[in-house]
Amino acid sequence: MKKEKQQEQRLILLDYADASEKIPYTKSVWINVYGPLERNEDDSYTWAAEPFHFLPQVIRRELSRELINSAEMFDKEDSSLRDEFYNRIYSVLEFLLQDYSKAVFFTPSDCIKKSALSVIKFKVDQIEQMDEFLLWHRCGLPVSSRERQLLEQCLQKFLPNEPRRASGTSRAIKKKLKSMQTELRATQKLLKRNMRKHQKEAEQNPNSKEQQIISDKKYCEIRKRIFLFILESALYASNPILNGNFKSLEDVLNKE
Repeated sequence: MKKEKQQEQRLILLDYADASEKIPYTKSVWINVYGPLERNEDDSYTWAAEPFHFLPQVIRRELSRELINSAEMFDKEDSSLRDEFYNRIYSVLEFLLQDYSKAVFFTPSDCIKKSALSVIKFKVDQIEQMDEFLLWHRCGLPVSSRERQLLEQCLQKFLPNEPRRASGTSRAIKKKLKSMQTELRATQKLLKRNMRKHQKEAEQNPNSKEQQIISDKKYCEIRKRIFLFILESALYASNPILNGNFKSLEDVLNKE
């Protein structure tokens, strides 16, 4: 049964190959699985991350490993394959470094017909993205100097007063991540309760603008807390990338 299931999952990939694309089959499939990269005016990239979980991790790992271990990956004259991996990583790390102090969030009035969690959840959140980056590195993707620099900037942003020694920082991150995961679950439950309360109040007092404002304000505060929890948790999930025994991209390219 296990072999039959794996074969069935492999067949799913056929739906994601575009025969008209003038790129290798595996690369075409990989790009379709992970979603497109959009180039911005400042030459940075935005990753419109698609839910890649429709394919089991074992198949995503196989796809990534095949590309990472290919000769094209380290072609000095053509970096297009490397860019597919690294520009996704850079886009997420640059996203984490933005200032969200004045971020504006939707209110229950904007999305009253949706569940609380569907409103706050991205297609794929940053924690899941970081987990996938770690999978790529474990498949053989080297850590670039720019990725390391961005990760260290994130670390300085979220853990400015923690010990700078690797062992101390690692312990601090693990401790804070555990604490944040507990608080995140509690805050998500609080948001659900707030959403249900808002809906009930709206039904009982449809013309009460004052009650509406109070509910919206509380909702947005809770939602912002969850959003920031997700961003920080994503950074902590990435700590093995900084402290792991991964090759440097620049060293690999110099040896080729």
